[in-house]
Amino acid sequence: MDLLDRFIRDGLASDAGSAANLAYWAHWLGVDRLPRSDDGFMASSATTWDPSTLMRALLDRLTPGLGCLALNVRSAWSLTLAHPWLLSDPSLGKAVGDRAELLLDCAELPATTRKELDQMHYGVRLYRR
Repeated sequence: MDLLDRFIRDGLASDAGSAANLAYWAHWLGVDRLPRSDDGFMASSATTWDPSTLMRALLDRLTPGLGCLALNVRSAWSLTLAHPWLLSDPSLGKAVGDRAELLLDCAELPATTRKELDQMHYGVRLYRR
């Protein structure tokens, strides 16, 4: 198991780890526009960024063959767990479903990553009913 797999398995296993990861992504992708002088913001429970904007940015990183695809899928999956209403938005839900289908159809994926994509895809289908 390589370092990234170990980080996903151990570092993102808790709610606090997942929240810190999402805060980091929001900062890194420019979704959280607040200036940060250190990484302490990642441990805060306060969300200063828009979850739907973060999801759209993460979807751009769900690309077959990407070396960090498992991390990106875990991040998108964690975001849907924290904000399940994201899947009820018609355009965002469609984008999540389409991207999940693409990856499930064409990518060789670790079992955990495939399970997370399956769960997001299933969530989208539930909201489409």
